[in-house]
Amino acid sequence: MSKRGQADGRRDSRSLNYLLARYGVEIRTALVRRYGAQQDGVDDALQQAFLRFSTLENRDRVADPRAFLFVMARNALKDSIRRADSQKRRWKALADTTPPQHEISPEEALLMREEQEALDRGIQALDPEARGLLRMSRIEGLTYAEISRLTGRSAADISRTIARTLIELRRAVQMRGTEAA
Repeated sequence: MSKRGQADGRRDSRSLNYLLARYGVEIRTALVRRYGAQQDGVDDALQQAFLRFSTLENRDRVADPRAFLFVMARNALKDSIRRADSQKRRWKALADTTPPQHEISPEEALLMREEQEALDRGIQALDPEARGLLRMSRIEGLTYAEISRLTGRSAADISRTIARTLIELRRAVQMRGTEAA
């Protein structure tokens, strides 16, 4: 056979269709035998090996395409198994670590109730206009410009009134313990 005929025969033996037909089943069988039939990644690993082989620039320099494909498929399958095991461990660790539940102690519940009562009393003690501005701003979510259009007051005046009102309410909550004394 001429050198050209040998090169053509070699090129044909390096074609993916030829390699797949010649070695695909053999490599797949070896992987299933070695890693088990339950491994979902066997076909993916085989496909990845053939894909990598197809992207090689110098496929002609690979002395034994069968061995090359087998090693590439085996390594791809091992990587797949490691990733799956690692993911299982991460999910298990995540499932095993439930965040600690913060239970409110009776003392914390009492303090929260006292703060709420002091805040309620402070709101009731506000003059009706300040209470209305606070309600429009904090409860209804209106901007100072929108409140200004509704009330006819300037946005700056509304801002100052709400700031003073919040300071009064903060003081009312802070002073809650001194009322009984």
